[in-house]
Amino acid sequence: MVKIKMPCTTKEVYQLRYAAPIKKSELESGDLVFFRIHNHNVADYVWVYLGNGKFIQLP
Repeated sequence: MVKIKMPCTTKEVYQLRYAAPIKKSELESGDLVFFRIHNHNVADYVWVYLGNGKFIQLP
């Protein structure tokens, strides 16, 4: 349906660098939120913001 090739891994999506840090209060439903847990220069986890302070983790 959409003709945009999306990377398959969190690392690959994170390295696209289309995003910029924002405040929690500026999050909108559908935003991807990346977490760096292991102090590498890549994201370890990506979650989708659902709204109302709720997230869902992407496998």
